Amino acid sequence: MWPNEKRIALTDVRPLIFLFFATLMGCTALNRPLVFNIRSVDVITASAETLDRSRLSVNRDAPDFKAQIHLVFQEEAARRFQRFNEAHPGENFELQVNGQVLLEAVSAQPGGGREMWWYTTSMEAAQRFAASLNKK
Repeated sequence: MWPNEKRIALTDVRPLIFLFFATLMGCTALNRPLVFNIRSVDVITASAETLDRSRLSVNRDAPDFKAQIHLVFQEEAARRFQRFNEAHPGENFELQVNGQVLLEAVSAQPGGGREMWWYTTSMEAAQRFAASLNKK
């Protein structure tokens, strides 16, 4: 066997190896959940509040919410959230606060504004996330 024969064989296989890894990485990327991350710099104020049931629509399958986080977004953050919702209408996404999961399945809805309420299953969780957002 000549030395050039090995080089040619390896050269022929490289595109297949690349294609394999590109396919593998593409499939992995498709399995990642859609995420919107609220950062401390995105909010003017964040507070933990007792649950206002008048704001909550009744859904039999919904978790038993106990508290809410009241947020007032900076103008740019409100626009970023609105663009996110418009780009993914009706899709479920993971809502994160400073990289930590607040809610796992939120449905993207067009519209919005600067003031929002997110519901949590405990007052402790609401206080923890609000405190995290108030750290500048």
